[in-house]
Formats: sequence, C-alpha cells, structure tokens
Amino acid sequence: MTKGAISFFDLDHTLIGTDCEWAWVNMLVDKGLAPHSHRARQDEYMRLHAMGRTPVKEYVAFLMENFTGQAVEEMARLARENFETRIRDKVFPEALEKIRDISRNGGRPVLLSGSFRPIVAPVAEHLGMAEIVCTELEVADGRYTGELASTFCIREGKLERAQEYCAAHGSDLKTAEFYGDSLSDVAMFRKVGRANAVNPGPELEKLALENGWRILRWELA
Repeated sequence: MTKGAISFFDLDHTLIGTDCEWAWVNMLVDKGLAPHSHRARQDEYMRLHAMGRTPVKEYVAFLMENFTGQAVEEMARLARENFETRIRDKVFPEALEKIRDISRNGGRPVLLSGSFRPIVAPVAEHLGMAEIVCTELEVADGRYTGELASTFCIREGKLERAQEYCAAHGSDLKTAEFYGDSLSDVAMFRKVGRANAVNPGPELEKLALENGWRILRWELA
C-alpha cells in the first residue's frame, strides 16, 4: 500500500458482526429510555437498509427522537455502555488486524459510517481508528438540538463525505480503497480505486463478481 493511501471502512457488518444503531435502539428500549415500539421500527429500517432503500429523512427523525435535548456527556456515557455490552465482542478479528496492518504500513484507515458520532466513537477508539467520517449532530449549550450538522452519511451522502475527506487530504477516491458490506454503498464501491466487499449478500456478491471487486469473508472469533 502506498504510504498515506486512504482506506475507508464501513462499520456495521463490515468491521463488526452486528449493527451499532440496532444495538443502540434495543439497549435504550431495554433500559426503558425508548418505547417498545422502537424495537420493531428499527428492525424494519434495517430490512430496508439491507436493500439500499433507507428512507433517509424518516430514519434520521426516528434516531433523533432519542437525542434531541439530551446532554452530550450523558449520551456519550450510554454509547460507551452500548459498546461495552453489545458491540465489543462482535468485532471481527480480521478487521482489527487489517486496520493495524494498514497503519503499520503507513496507510490511513478511516471509519466511514452513517451512524451518529456518539454511537461510533467508542468503536473507533477500540479499533484504533483516529479518523472518523460520520453523521454529525448539532450541539448547543452542551445538548443535542435535534438537527444535523452534516450530510447524512449514507448512499450518495457517504460518497460526498468521502470525496470531501480525500480532497482535504490532497487525494481522491481513485487512489483510495473501501471496505463495505451493503448495497447502500454501491456508489462507493464504484468510485474507489479498490473495492472490498465484506461478507456480501447474494446481490452484492453478484455485483462484486461482475466488477472484479475483492470478496472477503470475515468471521467472529
């Protein structure tokens, strides 16, 4: 790998064998901090996401229900609990080793996730990823306002954020690589210099074979 080359990594089902937002919503329901109806709603959004059909505005509004007006420090505490109890043991060992290998060889591993920064930050820290490109939330007086402070980082929004990151570091997507698992990330797969489909479903695997994208099979320990 060229020194300084950028390697973008999706998070859910790419670096971890679960979905961090699914874990987050279910934790809030279990703790009585979100209504029971949120569990079924999150399941439905995950089903749509797997098909690349996430209703963006609707889903953002849903996730915001649990952030609006909440203190940044308290949500960070809950996010740490979510990581320790529901995500830490779901990290793919091959993913952790790949990130370490990229770093050892002078590459730049970057977490590229549609999830909110408070949710992904503990995971990134554990993985040794200092750089995160994700969906940012607006904060005022130490509390979340209920507004986004960035583009929602999925589908074309994820591609846009990745392009901006590359430009800011004097690079472009043609010299970058991407690791992902979802049909929602087809735009990224098509634009990067090296595409890596991690544990792809049948439709993504078909696209990978047609386009010469590398297919990786990572498993939990």
